[in-house]
Amino acid sequence: MFSILIDFLCRNKYWWHSPSEEFDNFDFNMIGSKSLRYGWGIYFSTNKEQALMHNNGVNHIYRFPVSAVKSKSFINYSKDLKKHSDPRVISVAKEFYGEDTFDNESFGKGGHRFYDDIRDSEIINGEDPNGCAARYLVQKGISGAVIDEPGERIVLLYDTELWENVDKVQL
Repeated sequence: MFSILIDFLCRNKYWWHSPSEEFDNFDFNMIGSKSLRYGWGIYFSTNKEQALMHNNGVNHIYRFPVSAVKSKSFINYSKDLKKHSDPRVISVAKEFYGEDTFDNESFGKGGHRFYDDIRDSEIINGEDPNGCAARYLVQKGISGAVIDEPGERIVLLYDTELWENVDKVQL
């Protein structure tokens, strides 16, 4: 299944992760130590110049080849779940909320609310709050999210195994 959202994001060859501090090996335990604004995961910008604005004087940046996610599913945080083009996202949302609830005319939740609802449910079920929604979504076949900020498109990878595709680029 090829996602229309990923097709749009593939207009750039790479996504960019600008570290906030120096490191050679990514420590997944550090995820969330600086920010979890949109949830647990690794944050990328679709634009290198935008990513560099987040750089705190570190002499490198990481680039991620977009080709590594061409067949992956992503939630669009800025879009109503019912309007997602990726059938996997819709299927997981129907499974989570229940098909009758999802299909109800009054149902209207966006991608970010979906992530938050999963996190809250997982915490109630006794899961570790650090990354529980991301783990749930990866297990269901959703690799991350896309967030449209004013002037920047952010990609949030929940699936940390995708980090193996990243290259370190000296500045």
